[in-house]
Amino acid sequence: EVDASGEILYFAYTGRFVDATEVPTDLLIVGSIKQANLEKLVAKFESEFAYEINYTLMPKEEFLYRRQVMDRFLYAITEGEKIVMVNRLKI
Repeated sequence: EVDASGEILYFAYTGRFVDATEVPTDLLIVGSIKQANLEKLVAKFESEFAYEINYTLMPKEEFLYRRQVMDRFLYAITEGEKIVMVNRLKI
């Protein structure tokens, strides 16, 4: 059992999950989850999918700043094809 305790403010499937191979990440998670716990959870999924899952975890403050300055990496994700599972940031 993986303890992913913390707060998830935004969670989206991107990249490989939506056939957007030009996007550099497959999961975008904004919140305060422990990196080590997330790595364990992603490893479980990787063993089931049989390929590497690239993910991005960032705190709320960094996410909001990068959105404000039109960060190219974040813009490609938020404006591209995605499946949003959690959106407490109302974006």
